[in-house]
Amino acid sequence: MAQLNNLLHDLSQAERPLFLIGQGLPRTSINTFLDFITKTSIPFGVSRMVLDYVPYSMPFNMGCLGTKGQPHSKQLLHEADLIVSLGHRLASSVLPTRPPAKIYLMGIAP
Repeated sequence: MAQLNNLLHDLSQAERPLFLIGQGLPRTSINTFLDFITKTSIPFGVSRMVLDYVPYSMPFNMGCLGTKGQPHSKQLLHEADLIVSLGHRLASSVLPTRPPAKIYLMGIAP
């Protein structure tokens, strides 16, 4: 519970937060996540394996990250001051060259 409280506090303080969504986020949880994004207007990027989880036209969907990512997605990743990874393993091709202030890794399925 303490980690969740820390995450919520850091999200409220962050100026440029970014969520990363990967295959480890259960597909059954995606609607809850999208509701949260709709309420908070926090941008998110996805791994190639979950491109079909959310419509690309959805606001705040920055598309695929990493070597297959779009330039605007890469820029957001490098400018983020908080990264919350939900089921995303943060491969070296996705990690920003300048580390953000904080990274949270959550929800990685075995």
